[in-house]
Amino acid sequence: MFQLIKETKEAVFLNPMEDFKEKRVLIERRTDPLTQQIGWILPHGFRLKAPKDLEQAIAQSLKNPCPFCPDMVERRTPKFLSTIAENGRITYGEVVVVPNLFPYQPHSAVARLTIRHFVPMAEFTEQILLDGLTASFAYIQRLRGLDPGLRYGSINWNYMPPSGGGLIHPHLQPVASHRPTQFMDLMATCSAAYLRSSGQVFWERYVHEEEKTGERFIGRFGDVSFLAPFAPRNMTGEIVVVFERQESILDHTETYFESFSQGLCCILRGLSALHFTSLNMALFIYFQPQQGLWTTARIMPRSVFPPLDTGDVNYYEKLHGEVFCMISPEDMCSYLRPYF
Repeated sequence: MFQLIKETKEAVFLNPMEDFKEKRVLIERRTDPLTQQIGWILPHGFRLKAPKDLEQAIAQSLKNPCPFCPDMVERRTPKFLSTIAENGRITYGEVVVVPNLFPYQPHSAVARLTIRHFVPMAEFTEQILLDGLTASFAYIQRLRGLDPGLRYGSINWNYMPPSGGGLIHPHLQPVASHRPTQFMDLMATCSAAYLRSSGQVFWERYVHEEEKTGERFIGRFGDVSFLAPFAPRNMTGEIVVVFERQESILDHTETYFESFSQGLCCILRGLSALHFTSLNMALFIYFQPQQGLWTTARIMPRSVFPPLDTGDVNYYEKLHGEVFCMISPEDMCSYLRPYF
């Protein structure tokens, strides 16, 4: 059964900002309707201030030669074995896919998106994103042809340093593996369990119910829907992307990638208007259809907080596995929906 479960908790203290009058703060404890993971929604009306001038960070990033800038790619990026790419690299428009110098998996690559060293979040175009996704997926497909044992893949993005990005020059990170990551395994396991227990595909029910209520349904392009999840897993909110009726992204990728790129541009413009300058993204790829699971992606805006540039991951998430979210899903939806 599809349930959105939340409990309201109350914190009470004497507020020094109001002459130590008693103050009561309501906090929501929410349960993810698929995975049962817990998220806490804080009612603080959080807003990011305008970001710092990025020129200094960009200038600092150019003090050492950037391997993705046009005059450096040939000299400073590694090459694939000829079995993967005859010329050592995969190119598609301005995109160049090369092996990852610091691989996370045996099959791990980096896809330089554009010749521009820095692209502000709001200035990414559908074509830049579409070319990056297409080239990254081409790399994964080539690996699959060489190693039939590969079963899983993902296309990932660390945009700007707060996300863990080590280079400012925009790039995606495609990965292929024999085993799923823990989150991919959790999604597949829970989706199959929901199908067995209810006879329904969770993702079909989820999109239908959220679109009907409208509280967290951001928008849709083609068969790709964008939603703010009920129990986000990130302090500054989260967006979940559902590729409707698509059990394996290996089919009809061009159409789905076009719709995904359209919506992603809208999300980027909306997050930029909220003063975010960084994000993480992952598109999860299962080479074989999984019972009850549609293809999904996740987007998490990232930030640091003034005046000390405090990180947006604390002990509760890192050590306890639960997240305090300072932007409610309903607010995130209302912020981003106009950009669709």
